[in-house]
Amino acid sequence: MSNVDGSGVNITYTFSGETGTLAQWPSSTSTTDSPAVGTDADPGEVLQFYTSGFSTGDGVTLTISFSSPVFSVGFDLFHVNGNGSSGDKYTITATDNFNNTIFPTFTTSPNPTYTVDEATGVIDSASNGSTAGDDDNVGVNFSDTDKIKSITIKWQDCNICTVGSVHGSGMIGFTFCENFDDVDGDGVPDNVDIDNDNDGILDITEGACPGVALTTTPDRITVADGATGTLQNIDVSSLGLSVGDLVSVSNVRARGDIDGGAASNETFSLTFNGSTTDSGLYVRSTQCNTTLDAAFPFVQRNLTVIDIGGGTPGITVQATTAAGVGNFCSDGSGAFALEYTVDLNCVTSRDTDGDGVPDYLDLDSDNDGIPDNIEAQSTTGYVAPTGLDSDKDGLDNAYDSTPTGGVTGTGSIGITPQNSDNTDNPDYLDLDSDNDGIFDITESGSGLTDTAGGADGRVDLGGGTIVGTNGLVNSLDNGDDYTDPNGSFDNTQTDNFTDSDGDINTGGDVDYRDVPGVDTDNDGIVDADDLDDDNDGILDTEENKCNFTDEIDTNPALYSQGLATSSDFTTLNGQN
Repeated sequence: MSNVDGSGVNITYTFSGETGTLAQWPSSTSTTDSPAVGTDADPGEVLQFYTSGFSTGDGVTLTISFSSPVFSVGFDLFHVNGNGSSGDKYTITATDNFNNTIFPTFTTSPNPTYTVDEATGVIDSASNGSTAGDDDNVGVNFSDTDKIKSITIKWQDCNICTVGSVHGSGMIGFTFCENFDDVDGDGVPDNVDIDNDNDGILDITEGACPGVALTTTPDRITVADGATGTLQNIDVSSLGLSVGDLVSVSNVRARGDIDGGAASNETFSLTFNGSTTDSGLYVRSTQCNTTLDAAFPFVQRNLTVIDIGGGTPGITVQATTAAGVGNFCSDGSGAFALEYTVDLNCVTSRDTDGDGVPDYLDLDSDNDGIPDNIEAQSTTGYVAPTGLDSDKDGLDNAYDSTPTGGVTGTGSIGITPQNSDNTDNPDYLDLDSDNDGIFDITESGSGLTDTAGGADGRVDLGGGTIVGTNGLVNSLDNGDDYTDPNGSFDNTQTDNFTDSDGDINTGGDVDYRDVPGVDTDNDGIVDADDLDDDNDGILDTEENKCNFTDEIDTNPALYSQGLATSSDFTTLNGQN
């Protein structure tokens, strides 16, 4: 194929191996031997291939080559199943620009009729009597920053299948990307970068929508005769979501046999957050131990995340069976009516300051003029970025607890945000970090204005003051990018911002996070700096004078059998 979709990339498909066994699919919608486009492997048209039986077990190898290397490739395989003695096995790998072997990630069906091994790129169907369309499709995905120049798909008989058996599969949805998005320019694609703005705070901490769904842990519900099941709380904190955010609900799946008999009319409904109900969902299984494909119709809606207790963000789900369902059956572990799961994913990423730049891409998430990388760390304990990322997970080595841990970022925790006043938000989201009633934008000494419409703690925009695409006010930036997450500020944080009492090296801090001490007379001056703590007109230096009497032994101690005795005490009077 030449110039695919106007990309300028040509793709070549080459079949090798036991190609003489490739044949027309029995009763095929295609009139030619495979590989051919048809609807036998799937109701939609796919590139399908069918073998009359591999004679040696070596199978057929499909090589897909790109005229110009590409960053990512994805496609779906259909009809990957075992049926009696026949079935499919695939070994799928890619080769990058430096001739390294790359293994794929797989997206499996809810209840697949095959096994996958991402460490070897193997998909192997089970000989379980499955049929086409029964959870037999699998997504195959590659991505590599060194670019992919070819993909190899080796198709064989499944491991436990009979050599020479007939079987077939299909491919559809072949897509590729020539380049990758990299908003912070660190060489790590955005889709695998765990810190997309290079500020040291993980994207999930900053409320970024992850690229994968959260599947809830299934609950068993014992309900009948139109009764309502137990309320299930689904914690979405692992998605980096907060109360008030939006979450999408999809792919409700269920299993069980509600009445112990035929599957017809075994309907139920699900109520989300106590108010939104989806009805007409049904269990298609006739056996308690059969896992269902899906519920119908599919549930697809957006919900607002609520507080499910103790400030935990989540949603609630409750199931109700239809009237007339009166019997339970058992799968050996007790009676139950229904077990279900739902997939969740967040809809929008958090944008604390409402400037149109989501926090995970915003170098100043609260728009107070203090960059997140500085404000999320303590002043005297500040650690500057190194500009190095050894494991290519997108997080600077300075903040990576596993700097050689791999591209997945597993174990990396990033900066644990500072919270100077130990209340409400961490400093990088707190407009008054020390809770003294004066906004950080004023105390920091940045010179930014905050007067339009009344002071709100955020920089006034307009009139030449602009927030760039990186979320940092341009007057404090040194280029509207992510090369330096701190803009024009240097790495010595003890002198970047105002410290009016000069106490930063004696236990205090810069003004915007200098937590106030005791102010006995409430005159706005803490006792440590107040010349008259109680405001009675008498200076503390006068009030703190005192008289004292000490008794001091002026004579040498006399020892007798280890016991000390003394006499002749002298009285002293003095002032301090």
